[in-house]
Amino acid sequence: MKKKTQTLTPTYITLSAIEGGITTIPGLTKILNKHRSTIHETVNKAIRVGYLTKIGRNPMVLELTGKGKIYLMRTEKNINVGFSSLGVTNKKIRIHRLSIKFNLLDDSKENLTWDKVIPIRNWSKKFKFIDFDGFKFTVEKTPKSIVLYLDAIIPRSKDFYAELTTFILRNVRYADYYLRVRGIRFDDLSGQVLHQHLASEEPSNELVGSKSAVEVGLGRKAQAVYKTDMKAKVWLDWSKSKDKSILDIESNDLTYNEKLILVPEKVHDIQVKQDLVGGLFSELAGNLKVYNLNIKLHMQVMKDIRKGIKDLTKTVGGLKK
Repeated sequence: MKKKTQTLTPTYITLSAIEGGITTIPGLTKILNKHRSTIHETVNKAIRVGYLTKIGRNPMVLELTGKGKIYLMRTEKNINVGFSSLGVTNKKIRIHRLSIKFNLLDDSKENLTWDKVIPIRNWSKKFKFIDFDGFKFTVEKTPKSIVLYLDAIIPRSKDFYAELTTFILRNVRYADYYLRVRGIRFDDLSGQVLHQHLASEEPSNELVGSKSAVEVGLGRKAQAVYKTDMKAKVWLDWSKSKDKSILDIESNDLTYNEKLILVPEKVHDIQVKQDLVGGLFSELAGNLKVYNLNIKLHMQVMKDIRKGIKDLTKTVGGLKK
């Protein structure tokens, strides 16, 4: 019997999307595939109970309050799911369409049977599919370059970047050895990343409608193991499953994925800092109370001194007479 997926409340879905960076009503309407009035109703309810606050007017930006963050964390702890994957610890990142271009140094002694050759005017693209002893990738050769096409699945953890780097370098070294013994040499230090799709799987379509198509530019150059000219971006992708039951949050930027992996750590840091600030405010409130009391005592003393001076002045005046 198939296990029934737990239904997520509109409030949780909306707050999760806001936490994920969709902070305007039009943005929520688009990504959640809901009518504007429905989004307004849910947002207003969340504001009334203290989960959200409004910033500005044109456009109005929504922000989670401390109470809203606590609500999300408690809900995610119970159902083990979240837009930013706070409650999920065993997920993996799927790397596909990772293509790295290298400068071709020498092919004068080429001795390799290619699996596929595509003629292009006065030259041709050649492809070799390699699957041997744990190495599985595709080599593309042009008159000036060697391109490696790699795919991998790596656990989503703090060690993701190191594991990805190790995976890429192992495959590059093997490709260098494989081609060199067959008369082809390339510069393994000249690598340039042409494409890389880093997919973070979210196995639930409760949060975002399958018709949603959202791509966001991150306003910086993408980071990769080798140099790259790509612009960093993130998008939603449903292509992994035909029934659109699996949502991938994909990016071409290692920095974005590092931030995604470290979300639970950052939330923990926020909690620690909130507790620290709360303690400081409590201590400050106590100090202010003592300070106010000392001010009152000081004012009373000054009042008594002024009265004493006034009485002394009268007494001195009487003595002079």
